[in-house]
Amino acid sequence: MPTILTLDDDILFCEFIHDVLVQDGHSVVTAYNGEEGLGRLTRQTFDLVLTDIDMPIMDGLEFLRRVRSMPCGLELPFILLTGRRREQVMAAGNAIEGVPFLQKPVAPETISKTVYETLDDFARAREGLDGHRRGILQ
Repeated sequence: MPTILTLDDDILFCEFIHDVLVQDGHSVVTAYNGEEGLGRLTRQTFDLVLTDIDMPIMDGLEFLRRVRSMPCGLELPFILLTGRRREQVMAAGNAIEGVPFLQKPVAPETISKTVYETLDDFARAREGLDGHRRGILQ
């Protein structure tokens, strides 16, 4: 069962995301800002992070940058959530390159599909990497 860290400062939206992900068979841990999320990452291993961009204390983009600088965050897949338009998000540049994002409001089916596809893509990429490493070692 994949364990997913979700970050959003909107408590009702966190409950919504939690319910969708648990119904899909995932284990869910919630944080309400990036600083709290970093604390959770130091205490537990996650298979995916789903984070809002606009949060107090530490926003989702700064959280993403900090996690990417940590050994545990180098290969950790992310999905960004935002109420912003795509163009506004893309202005963040390299920080979000290759990171899927969902625009709020978002349907439960869209969350489920994006989470499944992101976890699947990551697993396939990891298998390819592991296969490449095995080939080198043989």
